[in-house]
Amino acid sequence: MIPYLYVLAAAFLWGTSFVAGKMAFGVADAPLIVLARFAMAGLFWLPVFCRSVRSVPSSRWGALLLLSFLMIPATFLLQFMGLQYTSATSATLMIGFEPLMVMLVGWLIWREQMTALHLLLGTVALAGVLLVMGWPSGANFLGCLLVLLSTVVVAIWVRWSKIWMQSLSVNAFTALTTVLGTVMLIPFALFLTNDWQVNFSTQGAAALLYLGVGCSLGAGWLWNMGMRSIPANAGGMFLALEPIFGVIFAVALLYEPLGATTLAGIGLVVIPVLVISVLPVLQARRLPEAC
Repeated sequence: MIPYLYVLAAAFLWGTSFVAGKMAFGVADAPLIVLARFAMAGLFWLPVFCRSVRSVPSSRWGALLLLSFLMIPATFLLQFMGLQYTSATSATLMIGFEPLMVMLVGWLIWREQMTALHLLLGTVALAGVLLVMGWPSGANFLGCLLVLLSTVVVAIWVRWSKIWMQSLSVNAFTALTTVLGTVMLIPFALFLTNDWQVNFSTQGAAALLYLGVGCSLGAGWLWNMGMRSIPANAGGMFLALEPIFGVIFAVALLYEPLGATTLAGIGLVVIPVLVISVLPVLQARRLPEAC
């Protein structure tokens, strides 16, 4: 039971990160928020980084640097700069498409097998995403597009990171990619910052702390702890809850309205993702019965 609670807590933290991001925007510009968030995580992992840095052969450093760039600067700058232009609800729904994006990118690039049902559900979810994005003009469309592009980046590094996890421990891999990614984030964050003014507030500081300690450090640790003891396919069910948590708290804390179009988009995105996530668990349960 406890491992499932760990994974549920991780999904909650990740799902509410855009809500915290909106609150943190009152403190500073989006690139600076991302930089401050990962500076906390990078400092925490620095001792492990120093111990692990010699475990990577010199021939693999180029690949590790590229992977770290994709995992932190590329992913989170796209997400949080997109969040500036759209609502937390819309951004969360773009991220909700992530499990299906991983499948679609795997099918298109790596020629991984994808059933007709997966394609159908992916098409339905994509229709929901396009419905929320709206007409291809204006700030909302741009914001949603940037967040959606981040899911393509995630789909690429998720598969690539699996190769690295075979030769490095979870802590070593996390420390290396977090510290390297944070260092590479610095010039991009400074270049992309438009407003250098910092406005301290208790709510904004708490939201920033939530992002740095809760979403960047706590969620990853909780996820890894939980996934040690539960089937990998069960983890997908909890990731599918991320957009649900995000929408609930965006409405409750940010008072974001839910119109008919947004509600329809939520249904079209969340339901296919839940079905995709539950299917492997049901199939795994049927196998012993068949035997």
